[in-house]
Amino acid sequence: MSTCPKCQSGQRIKDDIDKGKQRYHCKSCGYKYKESHKWYSEAVKQQAMSRYLKRGIHWVQLKLLSCSGLQLDRNDG
Repeated sequence: MSTCPKCQSGQRIKDDIDKGKQRYHCKSCGYKYKESHKWYSEAVKQQAMSRYLKRGIHWVQLKLLSCSGLQLDRNDG
């Protein structure tokens, strides 16, 4: 559940639909707003990229080892 962008209250009710998007009415301050798209924080983006790159490097290392004649079980990696 989102909070009011004006007063940060969590007390809201559905108001109407504008251009296909739900509008809400804050019960605390009376502000009307649409639910904003939830973007990922920079910390989450960096963590995802780090995991992706580590996984990519890991598989490259396994491929190089397997090309050198060493047999590896995928569960060992």
